[in-house]
Amino acid sequence: MTAIKSRLRVEPFRSAFPVLSWLRDNRVLAALLLSLTVAWINLATTGRWASVPGALHGWRLPYYGLALALSTISAWLWLRRPTRAAGTGHSVPLLAAGAGLAVLVGAFFSAFPPSTWRQVPFYDDWPGLMQIAADGADLLRRGTVVGWNWNFLGGYHTSADLGQSLALTAFLPLRTLGAELGFHLLLAAFAALVPLAVYLDIGLEGDRRVTLLATGIASLLTAGYFATVMRSGMANSTAGVGFLGLALAGSHAARLGRRWGGPLLIVALTLVLYSHAAFFVYGSVYLAIEAWFYRDWRMAIRSATALAIAFVAALPLHWELIRYPEYFRSNNLYWDAPPAFDWRGFFRNVYYATEILVRPGRWFNDYVGAAHVWLPAVVVVATLRRSRPVFYAWAALATVVMLRLNTPQLGIILAREMYAYPLLLGPALAVFVAHLPARPAVAPAVLLALGLFVAVPFEQVPHVPDVAAFNPALVDRVKHAPGGMVLLENNPHWNMIATPGQRSERSMFETHYEALLPAATGKRFFGQPQDGYHRSIFRDRVLAGGAFRGRSILDEPMDRFAAEMRRWGVSRLFVWSGPSIRALDSSPLFRLNWRADPWREYAVADSDTRDVTTESGRGTLASYDALGGVVALDRVRAGDTVVVRTNFFPAWTAYANDVPVTLVNKEGQLAFQAPFDGTYRVELRYPRRTAWLLLAWCAVAAGCILLARWPRIGARTAGVEHTGQ
Repeated sequence: MTAIKSRLRVEPFRSAFPVLSWLRDNRVLAALLLSLTVAWINLATTGRWASVPGALHGWRLPYYGLALALSTISAWLWLRRPTRAAGTGHSVPLLAAGAGLAVLVGAFFSAFPPSTWRQVPFYDDWPGLMQIAADGADLLRRGTVVGWNWNFLGGYHTSADLGQSLALTAFLPLRTLGAELGFHLLLAAFAALVPLAVYLDIGLEGDRRVTLLATGIASLLTAGYFATVMRSGMANSTAGVGFLGLALAGSHAARLGRRWGGPLLIVALTLVLYSHAAFFVYGSVYLAIEAWFYRDWRMAIRSATALAIAFVAALPLHWELIRYPEYFRSNNLYWDAPPAFDWRGFFRNVYYATEILVRPGRWFNDYVGAAHVWLPAVVVVATLRRSRPVFYAWAALATVVMLRLNTPQLGIILAREMYAYPLLLGPALAVFVAHLPARPAVAPAVLLALGLFVAVPFEQVPHVPDVAAFNPALVDRVKHAPGGMVLLENNPHWNMIATPGQRSERSMFETHYEALLPAATGKRFFGQPQDGYHRSIFRDRVLAGGAFRGRSILDEPMDRFAAEMRRWGVSRLFVWSGPSIRALDSSPLFRLNWRADPWREYAVADSDTRDVTTESGRGTLASYDALGGVVALDRVRAGDTVVVRTNFFPAWTAYANDVPVTLVNKEGQLAFQAPFDGTYRVELRYPRRTAWLLLAWCAVAAGCILLARWPRIGARTAGVEHTGQ
């Protein structure tokens, strides 16, 4: 009776507004026409991207234009005869899956041909990410996941390399196959994760057509990574998306009563945290949407339990950030964060991020552009009968909303969810295509247009045998520089000057090679191994693109700068930027020693190159690694201050002849009072926290057992888990 009354109320309204009635009955066709209109506008207004590999106005322009024309004509024919039944059969989905996987495989082997697998990827962030993964794998071999990086910034806690570790996933391939070969095989696995997760998740509902379409579209969009994150060296983001996809598949499987679903959910969420913590935040949002979507409180409890267990499992990696928050910068987009939250700037940036949605001329043809062009289709899919791909449509819409909050005031925590689009759009657009008719050939034409839209450059990522191949003369000069620490100017792509209206000099190089230099030269560096501001409070130990401590080096008093160099035992400075060269040339405290454009080597007047300073006798840093160091003291007096030229961090402990030595902060550096007279050694120890690691594994094991035994849903509920197309 209620349904009849509701219909009686709605029918007169629909009769009065025939357009609304038509839109309701033909919403898939309406969304297709709107998306195609937007696609044409995008094509006509994005000519400025023509020089970018894979852009629409490059080689693909005539082919994409033809595919878009075919899609428009077929949509028009469908509009003329909208009563024709939708359905793609199985041949089109099978071809879509095969083509998408072929493009993905081709993109990977184009970027990383097997001939390069024993070399170092040498573009953008690749060298640093590979070195951090290798260091993390070595730490894991020793029973821990974090330590102390002596080589940069005067020394810093590696837990501050937030989102850069990959230690857990890199351990097996790098330890068994070597750093270079193991790293490339790891990248191949990461590239396969997204389509694998989509195939596993959507396949649980049993609709083979939608599963194949989703896998093909997800593979194609994942191939778009090779124009962005897999081109520039952010495999940690690729891993985060892939493991997030496996977590969603595990959650779905658990809801359907599969005993492996809960354990997969926990393990995948743990791997997300060990790959990139930001995707744990996105995963929490998607799991909350999932519980709401299915109206399933048991799913909400299960997801919350899995998130909590994964958080405990990742404590060994993030504990220091919780224990010592004063040594960690959560927002690395500012040199100095504003004293109060900038609400005006926040809302202004939200407005600009929202404005992009109505400006197709600013959409590049990557997976983000695909999400914008086909946003009407995703919205319509979200209105269809409840199914797993429809949930992915809701998650994609949530991602669109979250990206509007990508503002400097919130850091970059809400910037990387854009990389989840290949995972989320694959199932959502698959259902949309499944609703398109094969006759006229709407579905094949739309798939062709989508396939030709996504930028896949098929270009090789540059590789080198080692860092010496980058600049042999420079590496040799650094290697033979006096003292243990040198300054090497970083080459940032970010603006490192906080002063409004000023910008640090743009990099002359296409890669951040700095992380490879310590092993090649045996030196420590007044500099950093990454691009932009570091997440530790020690990020001022760097000269980058003519910027020092958030302002131009030309604005820094040279006597104060020279004093800082002496404090750290730096006697040689290697710089390349115009402002740095002009600043050092202008001061008699620095002497030009060597020149090979664009590089200059300067010597610091009256430099003190000791690694350890003492008031009496002498001290040396006899050895050091990520978990400790040995300070050799010779003829010192008890009570004299000994300063080790590395940053003070409270996690350190020290012992001399098994007697604890109290460590103190001496103007930011690690120091202690000599406990005895004479000649002896003081051992510095960085905590392994092996017990934390054992706790993590126990938590994961216990959680897997718990969720494997989680109550199953009833057969009646499970029976409706189909696409219903």
